[in-house]
Amino acid sequence: CLHIQGELPYEFFREALDLMKNRHHFLSYSIQESQEGLVWIYDKNARIPIEVIESASDDRWIEVCNQEINVPLDHAKAPLMKVILV
Repeated sequence: CLHIQGELPYEFFREALDLMKNRHHFLSYSIQESQEGLVWIYDKNARIPIEVIESASDDRWIEVCNQEINVPLDHAKAPLMKVILV
């Protein structure tokens, strides 16, 4: 979890995540099972998803982090990362 105070436009995060994914290609992989075992599959079109949660509480981000820390990512679907803006 990363806590940033203040308002930043959604487009700022979208552009930053796209740049990060393009620079770090491992973010565009998924892990899939095959007859030979686990294989890494590259998906150049994968975008890091951004979920936006509107909240009136300044501490809502703590609740979201506590919930999301236990939610596994779908390793069969690229990218192996997600972002939630609260």
